Amino acid sequence: MLTIRDVSPGDYLGAEIVIDSCTVAVTSLFDRTTYRTSIGTVRLFQWNDGVSSWVPTSILDVGAENALGEPDQYGECLALEGNTLLVATFPLGLKSYSGVIHHYERYGGQWQKRGLVLNESFLDGDNGNFGCPLDLKKGRVVIGHSENEVVQPLLGSVSVFELCPSKENV
Repeated sequence: MLTIRDVSPGDYLGAEIVIDSCTVAVTSLFDRTTYRTSIGTVRLFQWNDGVSSWVPTSILDVGAENALGEPDQYGECLALEGNTLLVATFPLGLKSYSGVIHHYERYGGQWQKRGLVLNESFLDGDNGNFGCPLDLKKGRVVIGHSENEVVQPLLGSVSVFELCPSKENV
């Protein structure tokens, strides 16, 4: 059994959970981070045969990358495949952007930020919720994008593309 003890009431642990082989990622949507402008963490666990248990390996958050200074909801959607993890982040309140996907790769057992996937159509006035649903299979990414229901009800789109392969992940 995977047990997480260091959470507080209201953290909304387990809002999103993904598993791939011996790795599990679990969101805690309202976990307060050290950065005041964001909430939410993603906790990663690896199965350890030696102790027959899930062992915590990382806790990820949006970090200092929130250059806009707007409140973020980190971990709204997840996708995990092998050594690749994608984490959706949505703005809370103000909407000067429509959401981003944080792209992580596991190198030598450690999760490292590789980049961001941005909603390029946002600059054309698209103020939708880019990032959920989210899926990843064989390096191909599918990202949902539901429009703002007040501005453009019943509209939306799906983006499909391939991630650049990394030769260094282990």
